[in-house]
Amino acid sequence: MKILIIGPFPEPTTGLSLSNEVVHKGLLDRANIKVSKINMSLQNFEESVGAFSLKKAIFFLRISLKAYQVFKNDIIYITIGQSFFGVLKYALFIYLSKMAGKQIIIHLHGNTLINTYNQSTPSKKKILRSILSKTSKAIVLSESLKANFKPFIQAERVFVLNNFVEHYLFLKEQERQEKTYNKLKIVYLSNLMTEKGIFYFLDALEMLNQSGVKFEARCAGNIDFTLKSQILDNFEKIKNATYLGVVKENEKRELLKWGNVFVFPSYLVEGLPLAILEAMVTGNIIVSTEHQALRDYFDSTNIHYIDKKSKEDIAAKLTELNNQLGEQKTMLNKNYKYTDALNEGAFVNNLLNIIQKN
Repeated sequence: MKILIIGPFPEPTTGLSLSNEVVHKGLLDRANIKVSKINMSLQNFEESVGAFSLKKAIFFLRISLKAYQVFKNDIIYITIGQSFFGVLKYALFIYLSKMAGKQIIIHLHGNTLINTYNQSTPSKKKILRSILSKTSKAIVLSESLKANFKPFIQAERVFVLNNFVEHYLFLKEQERQEKTYNKLKIVYLSNLMTEKGIFYFLDALEMLNQSGVKFEARCAGNIDFTLKSQILDNFEKIKNATYLGVVKENEKRELLKWGNVFVFPSYLVEGLPLAILEAMVTGNIIVSTEHQALRDYFDSTNIHYIDKKSKEDIAAKLTELNNQLGEQKTMLNKNYKYTDALNEGAFVNNLLNIIQKN
């Protein structure tokens, strides 16, 4: 079986590019499978991921010259974008794959495709239907996210594949026992984007300082160069908050192992964030805005939910937790058990099962 992966790969590192890297590495180790890739990543991190620009258009036109590779493969696996341009840039690959009779697998790592379609003009809707209706099978992160493909393909061809946690992040039993919950040790690990709620988060930390709550916060992730000075200025003003830059591998593991509360204040329409699963497996109490895929898997016994765009609610929840850190053991154990099976091998195995379904 020859599989071609088309989508973003690190760098920059995002949940989507990391997932493609895990799939690629996982398939390389499989007998009777030959895997290749076309990297659709722009090398610089930008906050406006799905927006059109001339620079992006030229980049993707150059990438399109590699479209001949679809003829050399049996399975074309595409991690599609969610904006109109995010779909359009894969059109040539999809049309050629359909003409050549290839199986086309579209893997959606979010929950905004249906919103893009519903808010599009009639002509754009027609283009989106033309492209996405060529799909052989679609994959989403949770059951309710299947609705993203309703305008394009039959429901029986849409499959659910839960996300994963990289193997090196799993804590040993002794490491779990050594974690401390006597003071707020707050982690923010995501790209520091406006719509990821970074400014609400930083304002909430300042509110904690003003109210005398004892904490330490460490934050890591990419920053768009247009926001960098503004965000770093905010860190300078907040006592006990540190920006670590981009962390990977052991640095990432040590950060998550150090923390005991993980805050995810995004007000984007999210899928199932890898960062939340990573925080669960490393023994962090989860404080997050509510998202559809999270509701499919979790409830208030797993996650402390907060309002979107509310520094007050973030600060109130962290203040509440500061007085209840020792009472979170049941939640932590439940999340450990849930994430225990979400390893890379299971993720790749389940993906292959979907690919091989008739």
